[in-house]
Amino acid sequence: MKTRFLYLVCCLLTAFSFTCCNDEDDIRFLIHNVQGDIIVGEKAVDHISISNLGGQSVLLSGGTMPYTASVDVPSLLTLTLENDNLYLQATGEEGTAEVTITDKNGKSSVLTVVIRKERIRITATGIKTRIEGNIDEETRQAITEDIMQNARIQPDYVIYMERTDITEAGYEGILHIYASSSESAETMYEGTYKQGYEPDLQATYFELTYNGTTELYFLRRPNQDFPQIPETRETSPFSIYLGRNLTSHYQALYPGVENVTMAIFGYSIP
Repeated sequence: MKTRFLYLVCCLLTAFSFTCCNDEDDIRFLIHNVQGDIIVGEKAVDHISISNLGGQSVLLSGGTMPYTASVDVPSLLTLTLENDNLYLQATGEEGTAEVTITDKNGKSSVLTVVIRKERIRITATGIKTRIEGNIDEETRQAITEDIMQNARIQPDYVIYMERTDITEAGYEGILHIYASSSESAETMYEGTYKQGYEPDLQATYFELTYNGTTELYFLRRPNQDFPQIPETRETSPFSIYLGRNLTSHYQALYPGVENVTMAIFGYSIP
């Protein structure tokens, strides 16, 4: 009787273990778990979002290799599968696709992939200047007024950038500047832009080409560079400014000028 009881317990434990192993053997999709700029491990996902110009590496876990991979919308994604490493490459279009991974025994799991165009939208809220040098107040005021009057990007204007290509320096794309955030807003300018990173300044830059000229701006956080301005001391995560150096232009006009910077303050909608 005791032997039969122990045998029954053994069978139950074996069945329980088999069930647990089966659960653990489900195919999972793992991507890097990033905190700040540091990879702290992997996390399991069943859906991800990627850029229409980019890609994503996914580690497969569970199941029994070899795996096979398929996608329901091949026009959106191409797949590269090497052992347990899956790489998804977007083709440039927007949409949603489902990637199915099947193991040797026919078990499968599905990863939903949302592909979006990369867009940057900055709404201007104001313009500020920083003028330094051995100049009098009248000259300082004249420079300030000239900057305010001639700035083509004015408060309430919306800068809209859509990436169309990846380059060695960064990104390129289409530029639209609207008079406001209204859906019926007038288009003030159209052109192109380039986006990159300047390591010496540790800042992202935008080279905007429109209306026959090119303007170089650096993307910064206002509370870091304008602490003397009260409204910059507490800013939302998306408060920014686009800084443009105008020193050479005003040095040619006013002796004694050492530094002139225009800052277009605004916020970016993620």
